[in-house]
Amino acid sequence: TRRARPAAPVEPNGARAHYMRARLGADAAGTTIAPFARQDSALLSVLVEADALLIRPVNDPQRPAGHEVEYVPL
Repeated sequence: TRRARPAAPVEPNGARAHYMRARLGADAAGTTIAPFARQDSALLSVLVEADALLIRPVNDPQRPAGHEVEYVPL
């Protein structure tokens, strides 16, 4: 896994771990990550556009923009 800062706030997670399809970016402070709005597992078009999976642990609270999160590069 690696670490990046969300480009926007990420909503809290529930009782299951969630691997959100996302796109990596960069700014002057380092790597950013932006999860796609649509996360339905049947949407292969979103998976094709993703270059990372943002890891949301069980019961993870909301993460503000700029707060580091873990991700898996694709």
